[in-house]
Amino acid sequence: MDKLLIAFLHRSILPVLIVFLSACGGGGSNSSQNSNPDSDAGNTSETNRGLTGKIYFGGTGDFMELDISTGKKRVFSSEESELIAISYSGSEYALRRDSYGGYTDYVTIKNFQGEITNETISSGSGSFDSEPLVSPDDKLVAVLLRAAGSYTLAIYNRQGEMVTDYSSSQTELDSFTWLPNGRLVIATGNTIFSVDPTTTNQPKVIAKLAHNPHFISASRNGQQLTFTLATESEQNVYVMNIDGSGLRRLTKSDKPEAVPVWSPDGKHIAFLEDAYTRYDSDYGKCAYIYIVNSDLTEVDISSEPNTNKAFPLVTLSNNLRTRVCVFAGMDWR
Repeated sequence: MDKLLIAFLHRSILPVLIVFLSACGGGGSNSSQNSNPDSDAGNTSETNRGLTGKIYFGGTGDFMELDISTGKKRVFSSEESELIAISYSGSEYALRRDSYGGYTDYVTIKNFQGEITNETISSGSGSFDSEPLVSPDDKLVAVLLRAAGSYTLAIYNRQGEMVTDYSSSQTELDSFTWLPNGRLVIATGNTIFSVDPTTTNQPKVIAKLAHNPHFISASRNGQQLTFTLATESEQNVYVMNIDGSGLRRLTKSDKPEAVPVWSPDGKHIAFLEDAYTRYDSDYGKCAYIYIVNSDLTEVDISSEPNTNKAFPLVTLSNNLRTRVCVFAGMDWR
């Protein structure tokens, strides 16, 4: 394994802040906390404003696929894992399997027919603490590894061998995403880096921000990033160019927001509204998926929850519209 030690960013990382939210809406134990009348889902003739693509998200024990244009959802996978991610190319999915009482976790990659397509990746004596993300060329897998009391962002090949890893010597690493050119973008503390995991070149600083970014995600063309910034009182969605310029607050809300992801064409961003992590006292509260145009500024989700600027994603069953609630993770393909 090639090990590169860099003064600020080297082969290790802090665990990504992962959202674990309870599915709701259909009479769950928390349904009284967020009302869900049909009128809240909108009255337009087009389901989800005519947008297309599929959103994948964690349901109650299942990994779900929602066809945005039709509002139809189905169980994509019933794997016993909360940490599943569609590959960058969209042809496979990677999941972390718990050791079930042991001390080793495993990452497995499967095609959409459920067939295993790689050698099993083992955490050894550690544990995997994030969704495993497959690189754009399908050759590498990035995942957060916790071992010996510290965290690293470990990069494995398809044969299960660790080829490199990154850590921070000064602050906690938070989240990461792939760019279409095969570089990784990593958030640590208030700084965002990019690095090529196939070389020993030093990471490049993209931006240093006033607050720590979380849930970082790159647009499909690799030109923009989205993430949340948490201040003392708010956690809202921001957008920034890949070179660190043009930082813009996309949303404003008195409720915490999380997991922003880009639409395939880059024109919209989906995110979780009223989202709480497993570390919060309100853990288990239902969170809805909202969609907002990506070129706007400070869209007030609290006062404009269902307008031409932003609206909640819905499913459609028997002509009944229901908002979409998420348990863990989200991706738009």
